[in-house]
Amino acid sequence: MKEPDNNPEEFIEKVIKGSPPTADTDDVERIARTIARVQRNTNVRDVMLLVFVRFWMVLAEITCKVFANSSKHSSLKKPQI
Repeated sequence: MKEPDNNPEEFIEKVIKGSPPTADTDDVERIARTIARVQRNTNVRDVMLLVFVRFWMVLAEITCKVFANSSKHSSLKKPQI
């Protein structure tokens, strides 16, 4: 038995023509899903950061009011004679 001599270029052409064409829509859909996922993750991260910063701002504001009120009351006291 003898194998026929195959030209590598002909073999490559046969393989390329025999394979189904790549679907651009699959790549486009995959890229669109990836971009949407990244946007959702970014939005979630931004919201969490906003909540965290707002929490500390409110806490700082309350703390400043408490310290301001306590120092104001102590300075208004008249000395006892």
